[in-house]
Amino acid sequence: MGNRGPAPTPTVIRKAEGNPGKRPFNDREPQPRAIRPKMPKHLDPRAKKEWKRLCPMLERLHVLTEADGIALANLVNVFNPEMIVIGGGVSAAWELFAGCARAEVMKRAFSVPAQRCQIVRAACGDDAGLLGAAWLAFDRARNDIKAISL
Repeated sequence: MGNRGPAPTPTVIRKAEGNPGKRPFNDREPQPRAIRPKMPKHLDPRAKKEWKRLCPMLERLHVLTEADGIALANLVNVFNPEMIVIGGGVSAAWELFAGCARAEVMKRAFSVPAQRCQIVRAACGDDAGLLGAAWLAFDRARNDIKAISL
């Protein structure tokens, strides 16, 4: 029989949120290495200072890890897309994520698909998931109405 209930919350998130139930942490859970992205050259001095302040914090929290790059490289290898669009909460950290993601895809994916694939930020940014869900609901409702009227 398969697992029951929701998937377990990753240990790193449980540690960050606290452990009110005092349940033991999973010591055997994979721990991907944190990746420090390269600072974009176009940043002004104030942004560079903020970059230097935030990167160590994000590394300690394991916000950007090699697992992100592996996942994107696998997408490129399996589906050979022309473009990967990054939306939702990750798009808010686009400056941190983009260079790192591109470098990991180039390192881990097959060379021709990796060079061909663009990794871009969603035009709707943080609202991409919400707008996509709304569109999906609207489209399903429209198709249901069409089916009824036939």
